[in-house]
Amino acid sequence: MKYLVISDLHFKHNRLPSSLLAKNLVDLFIKNEDLLKDLDVLFIAGDLTHTTVGLRDPETNIMLGWLSWVLKFCKENDIVFRLLEGTASHDVGQGKIVYALPESRDIDFKYIDTVCVETITGKTVLFVPDDWASTRDELDRDIAAALKEANVHQVDIAILHGLFDYQLPNSQQHVAFNEEYMLSIVRGFISIGHVHVYNPQGRIIPQGSFDRMSFNEEEDKGGCYFDTEVEGYTRLINEGALIFKDVDVGDKVTVSSIRDDIETLPTGSWVRLVGPKDNPLIASLPSVKEEFEDYNITIKKTGADKAEVTNRELDLTAAVVLNKDTLLDAFTERLDGMSEYSESTVKIARGILESIMLGDEK
Repeated sequence: MKYLVISDLHFKHNRLPSSLLAKNLVDLFIKNEDLLKDLDVLFIAGDLTHTTVGLRDPETNIMLGWLSWVLKFCKENDIVFRLLEGTASHDVGQGKIVYALPESRDIDFKYIDTVCVETITGKTVLFVPDDWASTRDELDRDIAAALKEANVHQVDIAILHGLFDYQLPNSQQHVAFNEEYMLSIVRGFISIGHVHVYNPQGRIIPQGSFDRMSFNEEEDKGGCYFDTEVEGYTRLINEGALIFKDVDVGDKVTVSSIRDDIETLPTGSWVRLVGPKDNPLIASLPSVKEEFEDYNITIKKTGADKAEVTNRELDLTAAVVLNKDTLLDAFTERLDGMSEYSESTVKIARGILESIMLGDEK
């Protein structure tokens, strides 16, 4: 079985324009058409959307346009399409809207929002959506029950949304999958969405988010292509992923050299100017920000007691009401701008807050 796994698309994200996301998705399929037209299955492993979408929202129309496009691609190439429910605060069951698209009636499409085992093109596939159980024992029991119902002791592959302990070791409030158990019941690869960083360990393959949505995720983005008849897998890179770049002001001699760095990036990029608070160039950075209006520029002063919040950041957040849909990103953005927190600390803190928020919803 040949299959592609992508996840964490997050249509209607406040940093990632849906138009760019849709373009990058189409580009990935077109640039790899010779490979992907022979797919047996397309899996989206959760988080199609970032927040609640409305039919009057232009970004919703962009998402529906891409879904129609990929459904046609699946029809033309006889590809099965499975969409897994992701984090409750993101997907909110909205992936079921695919059933309302006329193109979905012409292909084998299913929206998966329960723990189950399905046989697809002769291979057994375990599906587990996010936030399924309140304890690990309960999660293991429900997975075992799904295997029993399918009359199998093992499956060929797994498509999950959630995390393993090694991905966020201190995320104690999030029910992580039992690594030893999962590896014992899955013969092949375990693909998992939720954590946005590509961080494989053995047969566990977190493909990461398809595109970038924050700083500290400067690594390549995209998806993973598998062939059960071939050892290993292939990463397909999203070459147009949104840029998030730190520019170290401490390494620059003049403001002109900072401008030169920014000008190498496409418009719409997110740029964080980082430098010691006592660096003379810091005082000139607001003028640089004003000059590059088509970029999202923030300033981070290292060694400062508090994070510097630029006018640009205030403009972006002033109209944002803090609620269950916006709090997580606002919290992460705030920590990103504070020099005393490392990249790993920010990721762990985000995971803990997300777990608390999801616990409140149950």
